[in-house]
Amino acid sequence: MCLDRIDFARERIGGRPEETPRSQCYVPWVKCWVIIGVQRRVEALIVVVVVVVVVVVVVVVVVVVVVVVVVEVLLLLL
Repeated sequence: MCLDRIDFARERIGGRPEETPRSQCYVPWVKCWVIIGVQRRVEALIVVVVVVVVVVVVVVVVVVVVVVVVVEVLLLLL
């Protein structure tokens, strides 16, 4: 079962099924999940983290600019 799933994944990315080493299939449900599932999840997690960091940085910069402008206006009025 594990070999079939790994072979399917390799065929989708252009590899040949016979290149799959059997050592990856001692614990099929773990190895298949690790080889096929985790890589995509890690890539998706990296994208989400980068987007969140960018959004937080933009929000912080906007808040700082607004606060500075408000303080400057208040100082000019006083």
